[in-house]
Amino acid sequence: MHTTDPHGAASGPGHELTDAKIRPLAESGLVLIVLCLASFGSMIWVYKFLRTREQQQSAVGNALTPLREVPPGPLLETAPHMPVNFSEAPNVEKPIFKSTGLADVRAYEAQKLDTYYWIDEQSKVVHIPIQQAMQKLLEQGLPTRK
Repeated sequence: MHTTDPHGAASGPGHELTDAKIRPLAESGLVLIVLCLASFGSMIWVYKFLRTREQQQSAVGNALTPLREVPPGPLLETAPHMPVNFSEAPNVEKPIFKSTGLADVRAYEAQKLDTYYWIDEQSKVVHIPIQQAMQKLLEQGLPTRK
């Protein structure tokens, strides 16, 4: 078997006789960096341009599109055991809060959960604190069908 070496080097391990040229590599890298920065800059410019264009068009609107009406505020539901109109249910105590903040409502509910009070005095139905009710439920268990 006859092999010829195109470079005329001796057979066996060898090395590159010429070094890589640094200047073309650096210029190529610099061109790539400039192209990346230019593409990023153009993307940002196109994004800002389209965003302002969309905002201008949405402000003007379309003649065929009806104007959007602002929906009314949410109608807050009351708890099922609390009447909407306290004058219709005089025997239910009206909760009095210092403000309408959530902290006041939570404090009122926690106070109601942790105290004894009559639910219906004529039927002798009493509210007991929630921790005591859970302990009693653990001791007695849930009612089951036979």
